[in-house]
Amino acid sequence: MACRIAENGPLKALAADLGIGFQCHSFREHCVLGRERVKGESTLGSQGAIMGYCQALFNREGSYEDHTKRLTSYLNEIDAPWSRSHELFWGHKDMSSTESGFLRSAIQPLVGGGRVPIVISSLDPGVSTDRETIESIIKVDQPVTLGETLLLRVVLQSKESIQAACEITRNLYSRAKQSKTMPSWWLLLQASSTEFDWSIVKDSFGDLWRFVNIAVNPFTPSVVYQTCSEQITVAQFIVPDRAGINSNGTIVLPSYDWIPGWQPSASYDINDYASRLAELPEMPTTILLGPAISTWNVDENKLRIRKFLDLYETVSEKLWHEVPKENREEVWAMEA
Repeated sequence: MACRIAENGPLKALAADLGIGFQCHSFREHCVLGRERVKGESTLGSQGAIMGYCQALFNREGSYEDHTKRLTSYLNEIDAPWSRSHELFWGHKDMSSTESGFLRSAIQPLVGGGRVPIVISSLDPGVSTDRETIESIIKVDQPVTLGETLLLRVVLQSKESIQAACEITRNLYSRAKQSKTMPSWWLLLQASSTEFDWSIVKDSFGDLWRFVNIAVNPFTPSVVYQTCSEQITVAQFIVPDRAGINSNGTIVLPSYDWIPGWQPSASYDINDYASRLAELPEMPTTILLGPAISTWNVDENKLRIRKFLDLYETVSEKLWHEVPKENREEVWAMEA
């Protein structure tokens, strides 16, 4: 049921290219399509994730493990769907922590019934120090269950970024070919500017383009949907403070100058954005993000997310149009 709207086309194509049978990515007891299910206690990756929540929606409290536990608890308290589907926020990592220590600690509370669709970062593969960090991250082998793939969001800002992303992807692809297993990591590409020319990226990736994953947000220009529609696998919904969430669907953002397309008093219409996403060949995984400002306490963050979810639920019929109406309530009630 959920796989009708949450399959990742590029990763599915990669599995076929590697000669790997496409497995079920659900925690349900029986797969309605008869696919082989993941066995044992596990945490699933990006495949099959309908939606998720960036861990930066709340200011970090305690250890990485504690923060994941708290986030799940806060989301359950406001009856949020998919409360155990978390996007890890690389900005939460302390300088003193190792890549493996951060990832495994943050993921641990989700083992057995949770999901990590994405690790979001602002790392630019074209910057040497960022490239080193990216390489360190993808060396963390099997952070989730065997055969599952995590997406690492990186930011493209230049031709050097594109070249480096191509090199990393080709290396990951070569290793997957040799091992005949799905890679533990795969890049999720996002442009730093709305002026970015994706045709250069497409030409640079060549035969690997069909495996490329791209993230969009409400400010992504329409030309990207036209030229990269089959590669768009993640759609970011930006959650502001409560005052910025209007019942007519207008979302007014605070000073989030890190978001591509942001301008002072930037806003978007959640209805128009959902309609654009619904026209894509496959429905992307939707991620609710919008880092908590330091002055926002836990209660304020819970209230803003709950208010946003009320709007999100109204547009989910557009987003989940492939799911029969009688099943949408069940999808909404899932934890992951």
